[in-house]
Formats: sequence, structure tokens, C-alpha cells
Amino acid sequence: MIELRNVVKTFGRQAVLTGISFTVRTGESKIILGVSGSGKSTILKLILGLGKPDSGEILIHGCDITKMKESELMEVRKEFGMIFQESALFDSMSVRENVGYRLYAQPHANSETVDAQVERLLEFVGLSDAIDKMPSELSGGMRRRVGLARALVGDPPPRVLLYDEPTAGLDPVTSHRIMELILSLRDIEGATGLLVTQDLKVAWFFANARIVAKPDGTREFMTVPPAPAPDLTYLLLSGGQIRFEGTQQELLTSKDAYVRDFIG
Repeated sequence: MIELRNVVKTFGRQAVLTGISFTVRTGESKIILGVSGSGKSTILKLILGLGKPDSGEILIHGCDITKMKESELMEVRKEFGMIFQESALFDSMSVRENVGYRLYAQPHANSETVDAQVERLLEFVGLSDAIDKMPSELSGGMRRRVGLARALVGDPPPRVLLYDEPTAGLDPVTSHRIMELILSLRDIEGATGLLVTQDLKVAWFFANARIVAKPDGTREFMTVPPAPAPDLTYLLLSGGQIRFEGTQQELLTSKDAYVRDFIG
């Protein structure tokens, strides 16, 4: 479980987060909405310990990570996978090396075992043929899928996935493919997920579409019936604060002027 308690974060004189509190339970999905610069991505980085709040607590399974040393944070991060906006690949490494980096770097790593996991994950994201390519040879959508595969590497694999604008800058077809992969992780693998976006189309897609595993091992994409996924809530940031938190029905029927203006 993830819990933020009265988290405050400033950059210079700019207050980015002012008293943020919310909880994400195991198996839950949360969509964090807000305009650019509202602090959405900052929340994800703080959850990973990639920076500390000025005040407040960030609890992972009841332990406050704001007081942890870097060596302790490294252990906590093994439970998480994060997909960054720009995929953040190492340009000097092949796709294979990028995806398996976290495991290859471990002492006494078994290269055959790591290779097998890397190959399985690249097959999952549809990039088996790109395993020995360099990032410079990939399109933007392919780089984003490599980033997704890398986020899933682990022994055991991470069970909490953080998505920072996962489709930003991608064409509609590629965006749809990325979102189907993300839905598979939620609906088939049961991963806990935090999705940051300012794009309501992406939010509605994540909330209302489904991926179903078929007996033959394939996956089926579904949008009917159009009902929100269970255990899914929205959070809307404004001015460094939570302006709204609740279900899709509560979001759509909110009488708050800012909320109504945001969702159109």
C-alpha cells in the first residue's frame, strides 16, 4: 500500500505540492489528472524516492521512505516499475541491455536467466525482433514500449507500476497499442497502477476499456460494457492541492466549477 500524508514540495519559491494526502491500496488503480506543471510527475518521483518532500510522510507498506537511506530505497524500488514520458533509454546500450540493465548489474547475475526474462518481456510488448537494435534505430513508439518492458524487469517482477504520460507525443495508433499493454498489466497480471495524464481521452480509455485473456493464450480488447474498472479512482490536482478525489461517476457529476471546466 502507498500512502502520502500532508506532503509538501517546493522548487525554489514555487510551491508544487501543498499538503497532498491520498492512499493507493494493493490492486487499485488511480488516475492522477491535472494541467501541465500541477505536480503530477513530482508525486511519482517522490513515491520512488527520487527526491524528498519538504515535509510530510510517504509510506510504502507502512514504512516512511522519506527517512530511508539510499540503500534502503533501492530495496523499496524493486517493487516498482516506472514508465517515463521520454522512455529514458541509455543510447549506448542495445535494447537487450536497456531492458535487462537492472538485473545484469546485480552481483552474481545469471545471464541466461536474465536473457530469458528480457526476451519474454520484449515478446510481451511486441518487440522481439528489436532485441539487438540500438535506441537510435527505434521510433518514438518503439522506444516507449522498450521503456515499458524495462519497467517490468525484476526478480520477482514489480507489482506497482507508475505511468508518467505514457502516450504523450505518440500517434493515435501507437498510443492505443501502449494503452492495451498497460491494460493487460492491470486486468491480466493484477498490477497496482498510478497513471498520470492531462489527456482525458487517455484517462477514459484506462478507466473503461478491458483486456481479457482467452483460453488460447491470446488477449481480447473490449470496450463494452462501458463501465469503470473496479477499484479505480480519480485524483485531480490544481494549485498544488487535490481539488477532487473519487470515482468516475463522482467526477462526472461534480458541481465544483474547476472540475467541470477541466472535464469539459
